[in-house]
Amino acid sequence: MAPEIACAIPGPWAYLDYNRADLWAVGTLAYEIFGMENPFYCGFRNRFHLDSWSYADLDLPKLPAEVPPIIRQLVYEILRRDSKKRPSPEMSANIVHLYLWAPNDWLSQSKKPSKKEMNDWLLIMVAETLLQEVFDSQKQNTTNLQLKMTFLARMNMKEILLAFDHIQNYVL
Repeated sequence: MAPEIACAIPGPWAYLDYNRADLWAVGTLAYEIFGMENPFYCGFRNRFHLDSWSYADLDLPKLPAEVPPIIRQLVYEILRRDSKKRPSPEMSANIVHLYLWAPNDWLSQSKKPSKKEMNDWLLIMVAETLLQEVFDSQKQNTTNLQLKMTFLARMNMKEILLAFDHIQNYVL
């Protein structure tokens, strides 16, 4: 359970923001996705057991070196105890989408792409996605296609630029 939920004091004026609590839960699952024990699961073999109501950010076990730095940093940020210091779910999704599909040199340099370069990339991505949907009669890569379509449907240029800024400020 996310710290802000686990530590909440019930009362008539209590407000629980589950938006970032759900994101926190995704961060805990990332450990399992990358082959580690969930640090907040009280299982028999888990040697990293942390309590969500009392852990410090520095207590989080290190993710494997094979996890890309952008994703590793994002997981640590998602699991910050203070929910106000976590990225929003939208920012987190945009960072993952950029990691998956943006040109690699954009994510490894300190200079952000221009708006024209971004527009060109997004237009090409839209065209590729539409063509794949139309011409992939066997629907072989539907998961990736659905992810791209979701990204493109909810994409906002201002938020994409903010995600690039976030990557450059916290990872590069």
